[in-house]
Amino acid sequence: MLSNIHASVKDSLESFGHKHTHLMAAFCLYGAYTVGSTALNWSWRFFKTFLRPGKNLFKRYHGGYIVITGGTDGLGLGYAREFAAKGFNLVLIARNPVKLASVKVELTREHEGIDVKVIEFDFNKPYTAEGYKPLKEELDKIEDISVLINNVGTLDTGNFNDLSINIINSMIQVNCIPQIVLTKYLLPRLLQRSKEQKKRTAILNISSASNYIRLAGSSIYASTKSFNKTFSDVIGKEYGKYIDVMAVIPGPTVSNLVSDNAPLVIQPEVHARWVLSDLGYNTETFGHYKHWMFTNIFGLPLLGTQFAKMRKSFVKSQNKN
Repeated sequence: MLSNIHASVKDSLESFGHKHTHLMAAFCLYGAYTVGSTALNWSWRFFKTFLRPGKNLFKRYHGGYIVITGGTDGLGLGYAREFAAKGFNLVLIARNPVKLASVKVELTREHEGIDVKVIEFDFNKPYTAEGYKPLKEELDKIEDISVLINNVGTLDTGNFNDLSINIINSMIQVNCIPQIVLTKYLLPRLLQRSKEQKKRTAILNISSASNYIRLAGSSIYASTKSFNKTFSDVIGKEYGKYIDVMAVIPGPTVSNLVSDNAPLVIQPEVHARWVLSDLGYNTETFGHYKHWMFTNIFGLPLLGTQFAKMRKSFVKSQNKN
């Protein structure tokens, strides 16, 4: 009985193949294309992740000052340390004067010859021209700015109806408004530097893996991070000829927002080092390969649900300002 069925199926397939030769050839070509493109994609991903050398950023941007919002903790501090090690001067903006002073001492002691300027400013407030005026005045004093890192952010989780309006407002204020305002302030100067002085410039906008992992309990945070990435993508299309605009999509990184027991967590300096190896090449980066893995693994529905249950064990509700 089985042998008859097998013979019948075989005859049917052979008959179909003879009648539809072109269709079968198309199926074979499509299969070969799919396998080949997948192999090439993974080969390219392996090369650019582990083998491709990073650009000489000091040479590419001709030195200058790196402006970092939220520069005293977590990712912001990681970027500050990495750029300082490359010989860049720094402008760190944060709300805590004690941390600002401490980080300035640390970086100038470890990296002789660099200049570290600090600006005390609290981003957790509604924008007004008058309120932001002191920040703009301080930035106007910096003669040569080459890179802007829009890093400052805050994180809180919970179903939408459980979040207070103050928490919602804080996430929108801190995660979105500074990115717009700082870019608006500095974009003309960055363009002028690139066009007239022929010195390349860059803008890094820190988004989040939550831009791709949409979980219950992250409605406001994920929305603000999508805003960060969308803004970065469009600005890159508008000004990418002169400015290296890159959206950064980190997974869990040790900071005053995330503790060190998160899955696939990495240290901020490690994350920053990998991100800077992509700068000048890409318009978007996960940074470390662990964060690419994190996004793909927990982006799966069942694992995403499990991650949502685990999240409270490592999320801290604080500003990284």
